[in-house]
Amino acid sequence: MGRNTVVWRKLYKLSDQLQKLKPWEYIWSGDYICIELAPDDVVYCIVMGRNGDCIGLSIYEGEEGYADLCSLSREYDDLEVTKYLMFEQNCLTWYMGDRSEVPAEQRAIIKNLGLKYRGSQNWPYFISYEAQYYPNSINEEEAERFVQILERLLDILEEYIHNHIDVQFEDNEMIYAHQKDEQWIYESMSVPYDVDKFMPIELTDSGLYEELEEREQINQNLYIDLLYLNTVIQDDDFKKPANALMFIVVDEETEVIMHGDLLKPGDDEIEVILNFFIPFILETGIPKKVHVRNPNVHAAIIDICERCHIQIDMGNMGVVDNIIDEMKEIM
Repeated sequence: MGRNTVVWRKLYKLSDQLQKLKPWEYIWSGDYICIELAPDDVVYCIVMGRNGDCIGLSIYEGEEGYADLCSLSREYDDLEVTKYLMFEQNCLTWYMGDRSEVPAEQRAIIKNLGLKYRGSQNWPYFISYEAQYYPNSINEEEAERFVQILERLLDILEEYIHNHIDVQFEDNEMIYAHQKDEQWIYESMSVPYDVDKFMPIELTDSGLYEELEEREQINQNLYIDLLYLNTVIQDDDFKKPANALMFIVVDEETEVIMHGDLLKPGDDEIEVILNFFIPFILETGIPKKVHVRNPNVHAAIIDICERCHIQIDMGNMGVVDNIIDEMKEIM
């Protein structure tokens, strides 16, 4: 197959065991399982499907992964924000779905391994999520990582389902799996404090603050947004297909685009935002109000807005949505 057959065969065997175990009938998506594979290798796992939505399992790695998990646990009224957070995460996910949902290369692996899956919602598939990239099929290295984690996770789930782990998820506890004296221990542990992935940014240049504060206020309001277009961008310079991520600034009165950037994978989103906002104030003046909804935009500009007495409105961004819809029609 041009692939490590042993790894893929083992992965699908573990997947079949997971499907047979049906942990989503016992665990809610807000119930965390933390596995310390090594002192510097910690993963957080969530099981999806008990609400009757898609059946799946997501794996988040380390402190950054936990921050992603925390961001997804918050509720937002605006669907675009939720979509942004979904595409901004880094995780590995196992799903059960229809044959049409399985990536073509995984269907080929299933066929070459001689495996048989039939019926609706009975096809396993594995997706890699990485910020600024389009969700795509896992590679062999990620398959090996999946195997490593599933081998331990299946045992944890089995022990929990048979009431061998004393954990009170409803009391903000999680399952914590770790090794002591070469033995695995499964116990309860308090869920770590919520981590804010989008902490406000403070400039290090005090002189720049003074320059910004000295500018005159202008009679102009702005819409500032950062959003995924859910459009695949193929480029030989990218390690895999990118997901179009757009930074857009619109004048409130004219509803005309003042500035637009299509980010490339690896671009620093905060830097892109500030590279517009700071020069705009220095060259044009201090706007009265800015409309935002994206948490990264808010984190980037909130400190400047407070210092320059700019009102931030977290309200409706329908003007931006209409512009983006028109853009998508011609893309």
